[in-house]
This record gives sequence, C-alpha cells and structure tokens, in this order.
Amino acid sequence: MLTRIIDFLPGVKPCDSTMVVEFFPAAEGKVRMVVTLSPMHDEQCTCMQLEGFTSHCRSSIDVSAEKSRKTGRGRAPSGFHTGVVLPRNL
Repeated sequence: MLTRIIDFLPGVKPCDSTMVVEFFPAAEGKVRMVVTLSPMHDEQCTCMQLEGFTSHCRSSIDVSAEKSRKTGRGRAPSGFHTGVVLPRNL
C-alpha cells in the first residue's frame, strides 16, 4: 500500500490518498497488475485521479516500448488494459 498526502487542492483540507497494488500470475509468463485507488473527496476529483493515473501508466509503457525498440533489448509491452479498481462508495 502506498499512501500519499494530497495537500495541493485549493479550498480542500489535506487528506490521505491510498493506492494498493497487487500482482497475479497470468498466461505465458506474464503478470497481471491490479491497482486499487482510494476515492477522493468528490466524484470529479476521483475521475481526474483515475485519468491522471491511467495517462501516467500509458506514458510509461510507451517509453518502455520505445527503449526496447531502440536498444533491441528487453521486451516491449504487448498492450495496456486499465486495471484500476475504484471502490463503489464514491
């Protein structure tokens, strides 16, 4: 579990935001990663949190794939599927 303090939103009291990351074996030697994000103080900020996290993951995969292509080493990721789980109690 990773806990971050969110203290940069104007007009909102600082609060904790938690992220739980779980890894599960998958087919062909791959690993499935499931990330559970804690909801923010309102639905709009929770949606922005999810969009930002998903964008960051996609960017990281793009950089990794480009490095693999340029160096010829390692494996480029085969794809990205959003595995972010948000609790239903928003």
